[in-house]
Amino acid sequence: SAHLRGLKGDLYEGGHRVPLLVAWPAGGVPAGGECGDLVGLTDLYATLLDLAGLAPPAPGQAADSVSFKRRLLRPRDGHPARSDLLVPSPPSWALRWSRWKLISLAHGSQRATELFDLEADPGETTNLLPPHNVSGQPPRASGEAASRHEATAARMAQRADQILGRGVS
Repeated sequence: SAHLRGLKGDLYEGGHRVPLLVAWPAGGVPAGGECGDLVGLTDLYATLLDLAGLAPPAPGQAADSVSFKRRLLRPRDGHPARSDLLVPSPPSWALRWSRWKLISLAHGSQRATELFDLEADPGETTNLLPPHNVSGQPPRASGEAASRHEATAARMAQRADQILGRGVS
């Protein structure tokens, strides 16, 4: 994981950021194609079904699996298959969205929240959210950047809540 924070299985990039290499000329995957899309291990299920010409996963089955077949066959065409990716590690989780990553870490009854700008800080060295006080509540944001970061974190936590189908802190 070189300059990335964390180890295999961690919610930090060092635990999850790995290249996905696909070679299948007979299936239409162009040689030398390159695509920087965000995909997760769960996406292999829907993608392999799609490549085999089978029906997508039934409702409730592999709910967060998205096929990226179109991008495999035409890496430069259209938009990425997914815009965000939730990585659950109960009771903690991480959500990737665009350049942002929100991590919600559970420590007993306490929860810590971290926000990183992965374009500016791929090593996740600078948490953009203000530190939490003893009660676990964030102090008032100071400055425009802090307010934007807190708003981004709030939107991402709502998205994680939608994906998980339950309340998140």
